[in-house]
Amino acid sequence: MMKYLFFIIFIYTFNGLNANDQQKLCTVDILKTIKELKEKIKVCNKGEKIIIKYPQNIDPDIIIAKTCNLKFNVIFEREKISINQRNSSNKILCIFLPTFN
Repeated sequence: MMKYLFFIIFIYTFNGLNANDQQKLCTVDILKTIKELKEKIKVCNKGEKIIIKYPQNIDPDIIIAKTCNLKFNVIFEREKISINQRNSSNKILCIFLPTFN
C-alpha cells in the first residue's frame, strides 16, 4: 500500500512541475530591426524561457548577446535558408536575461 501511495505522490509532483514550466514562456513578435528588440521584450520577466522571431537579415548573435542567459543552452539555427512562405522567420529559444546598456 505504501508503494502505491509513494507512486501517486511522485506522479502528482511530476505533473505539477511540468505545468509550472509551461507557464513561464514569453513569445516576442517578429523583429524588423535590432532597435525594436528592447521595446518588444519589456513584457518578459528575467528567468523566463523566451522565443524570439527574427528575419534573415538580422544577425542572431546580437540578439543572443543582448537577451539570453549564456549559462544555459541557446537553441537557434545558424543556416540562413531562403523560403518564401508565411511565418518563415527564424527563431531563438533561450532563458531571458537582458544586458542592455
